[in-house]
Amino acid sequence: MEQGAKMKRIFIIAITLFLSVSLFADGKKPLGKGSIEDPYQVADLDNLLWFSTNDSTWASHFVQTATIDAEDTHTWNQREGFSPIGKYEDGPNFTGSYNGNNNKIYSLFIDRKSDYQGLFGYINRANIDDLSVEGSITGNNWIALVVGCAVNSTIKNCYSSGKVTGLEKVAGLIGSSDNSHMSNCHNSGNIIGDSFIGGLVGKNAWSSIKHSYNSGDIDIKTQGDDIQLSTYFGGLVGLNYDSEVVNCYNIGNIDGNNLVGGLIGCNDRFSKIQKCYNSGKVTGKTSVGGLTGYNISEISNCYNTGNIKGSKRTGGLIGHNNTEVANSYNIGKVESGAFSCGGILGHNDSNNTLVVKSFWNKESASHAKNFGGNSKTTIELKTKSTFIEVGWDFAAVWQIDPTINEGYPFLLNLSKF
Repeated sequence: MEQGAKMKRIFIIAITLFLSVSLFADGKKPLGKGSIEDPYQVADLDNLLWFSTNDSTWASHFVQTATIDAEDTHTWNQREGFSPIGKYEDGPNFTGSYNGNNNKIYSLFIDRKSDYQGLFGYINRANIDDLSVEGSITGNNWIALVVGCAVNSTIKNCYSSGKVTGLEKVAGLIGSSDNSHMSNCHNSGNIIGDSFIGGLVGKNAWSSIKHSYNSGDIDIKTQGDDIQLSTYFGGLVGLNYDSEVVNCYNIGNIDGNNLVGGLIGCNDRFSKIQKCYNSGKVTGKTSVGGLTGYNISEISNCYNTGNIKGSKRTGGLIGHNNTEVANSYNIGKVESGAFSCGGILGHNDSNNTLVVKSFWNKESASHAKNFGGNSKTTIELKTKSTFIEVGWDFAAVWQIDPTINEGYPFLLNLSKF
């Protein structure tokens, strides 16, 4: 009898241990049905674990109902950390919606030598809104705190902070954005990588970014002989292709190699940068600019106040230019060991007519050459008539106030966020 009771107790303990291990392995199903009317309610880390390990729910709808402490993810999966929601391009990937409800996930940890790493690894036709993610993410390609790769998706009102480290297509919010749209987002995390590195998005193709900003620093990962392979570093975006960046700014510092810009590393074909500014320090080697390292698309109504330093093709606004730049200015210091060092452009593939109604401060960028635009004194650049005379819009786009932006013109659309 006593032996039987002992065996029963051992059996109960074994079952309890099994259930507790299963709970950790699979998480805890949240309340709700996953529909638009009754979404799954993610309230804690166990719910988030259940979400990440049940890919059959990745077309469902979720709402986060509380702040989530993800510190325990440091010990998960042999210390590789959290397993992203949405895997690879060929699936399964996340196609539903996640509403953070203005809540935060903090201390999220991932350390994997593989692609598509982040809270969400790969999303397609998905929506992510009102979410803050803080943590440490390390991987290879398509790496970010919120989404590794976004396709045909929308990301709104999201915030990232912490540290992201990878090789290519690395950023704070989205490693690579393809036919997707971001608005009202910002990043304060530090980003480290080799190519296609940005504060918001690493590679932005057929996509848009609006009303967003970066305050985190961007740093190069590779050192030594392989550094020549490192390209496309931007405060907002590494490579911008057939995409638009509007009403955005960067205040983080950027340290890259080739094609380095305060806003965009390379503003490629069929793209535009409008109503944006940079105030971060920009350092690189070839094709380095306050706005973009290399530009072959539209730039208008932008400015730079950050100091710019490069080895060659270094410009206050653009390192290497191949199209029109309009209604923009630079007051940042420009330094380069080469002749190709300009107050606005470091190198221009055509004549100076490509720089229209634009100015640079000949006092702050004193040893820069004039490869486009008009040089002005500090006093002239703080005088409204200097800009009105050439047709700048001081009703809907620009304003000037001696107590704002050190008295230089500022963008109305960026004055409140």
